[in-house]
Amino acid sequence: MINLAEAVTVGTVDIGSNTVHLIVARTDGTEIEILEDHKEMARLGEDVSYQGEISPAKFDLTMRLLDLYHQITISRNAHYLVFGTEPLRAARNSVKLIQKAKEQLGLNINVLSQKEEAILSFRGATHNMLLPSHYLVADIGGGSTEIVLVSFNQVRSIINLPVGSIKLRALCKAGDPITVEQVQAAQFKLGEIFGTANWPELRVGLNYGILAGGNVKAITRVFNRGRRGETLTKGEVLQAANLATTKHSYILATRYNLVASRAQTFGTGALIANAIMEKFELESVVISKYGIREGLLLTYAHYQEGWRDSLGVW
Repeated sequence: MINLAEAVTVGTVDIGSNTVHLIVARTDGTEIEILEDHKEMARLGEDVSYQGEISPAKFDLTMRLLDLYHQITISRNAHYLVFGTEPLRAARNSVKLIQKAKEQLGLNINVLSQKEEAILSFRGATHNMLLPSHYLVADIGGGSTEIVLVSFNQVRSIINLPVGSIKLRALCKAGDPITVEQVQAAQFKLGEIFGTANWPELRVGLNYGILAGGNVKAITRVFNRGRRGETLTKGEVLQAANLATTKHSYILATRYNLVASRAQTFGTGALIANAIMEKFELESVVISKYGIREGLLLTYAHYQEGWRDSLGVW
């Protein structure tokens, strides 16, 4: 149970490539009690991947959501933290959004580096999990993927990959459903990206992997799963990728109770997951219920206004 004497109430908004997502929670830095959970599949990453900037319609949508989420947070008497990931790192007009949020709403948007994003995802994904001596955590987003390698409870290396499920769709010019030729093009692009990444030399082998993010949670729906601690085999991940070549996204969304836009991207998310599993020779992975937002909640509970400084020391 949460220690109410030490608990803080925090509202955190993640402006990501797929969603603009608010969680308001009470946490003592050990346990998390979710009070509010709201998200909109804004798909900012789609605009950024294809056009290089956030469209006027999605710009306005994001501003409206930030205002609405702020009001929800005020009603809960919570601290309000807003952060952005890949779409705000990459969009040509992200500075305009940041300035407008400050001027019109009085909000500070923290644009996280990929390393900061990786650490928060790692902290959230591993929360309250029993872990082996050596493992990896990978957060597969819409615009980027972060991989954290851990040995003896210490972060040893962070690998930042400039590709996520939405960006990979753009790189291979994916249709709906994605064609076999487009899958092959996506796999070729992943081979190039993985080939140029800065991979560390591992002194010991890794045989345990944790995946986080909405894409892999969507894959668990295909296999009637989704609880924290569920596993996916390499064969199941490939099966999910193949499924995206046979059915239109609206059929997948209906059949597996997915948001339509998520049904359109989980296939390329599965291709990225498979590439990670191949790279580290993993036959199965654990899917975490938690991720970057929960990581920020826990970090704020421990460090308060110094939460961002704590990310530099891992």
